[in-house]
Amino acid sequence: MQKTLLAISLAVLAAGCASNKEQGAPDASSQQVVGGASGTLAAQDATFISEAAQGGMAEVKEAQLAAKNAESDAVKQYGQKLVTDHTKANQELKQLATSKGASIPTDIGKHQASCDRLAALKGREFDQAFKDQAIKNHEEAIRIFEQQTQQGSDAELKAFAQKHLPHLRQHLTMAQQLQVGQAEGTSQTTTESPTTQQK
Repeated sequence: MQKTLLAISLAVLAAGCASNKEQGAPDASSQQVVGGASGTLAAQDATFISEAAQGGMAEVKEAQLAAKNAESDAVKQYGQKLVTDHTKANQELKQLATSKGASIPTDIGKHQASCDRLAALKGREFDQAFKDQAIKNHEEAIRIFEQQTQQGSDAELKAFAQKHLPHLRQHLTMAQQLQVGQAEGTSQTTTESPTTQQK
């Protein structure tokens, strides 16, 4: 009799489990998750953390080079702003990732080549290469951060991306203005002086 009751109980329990699965209960094996203390960090969120962290660290390393390799004071000042802003954002991202059990890359990955190239330059040659690289870096960063705000699953990571997008756009605008300013500066020396003399 006891064996019969036990068999019936097991059958009911098995049926209940099967029913839960059919009703759409979460199946961990079907979710694309990476790391995370709770195992719920979606692939897009994990990719964003990795790419944003490497890009941010690369920005700091390349901007630090401006202090010793740049000729223009404007480029040096811009580099210092990048160091300050990106260091702050990097620390914020690291804390956010740690709270979710995700790991932060310890290297700058694909950005190492451009960093090495800038490290070998000095003076005007560095200034131009640095501005070009800053524009390229920030265009890519804006794309990554915009993608996170649109496709990310984690609310805090989406909020982080949304918060820092204006800073990235400001950095891009500043780099573009530096580039245009240099071109205008060289043309003004030849076109403005005759006008001044005529007055």
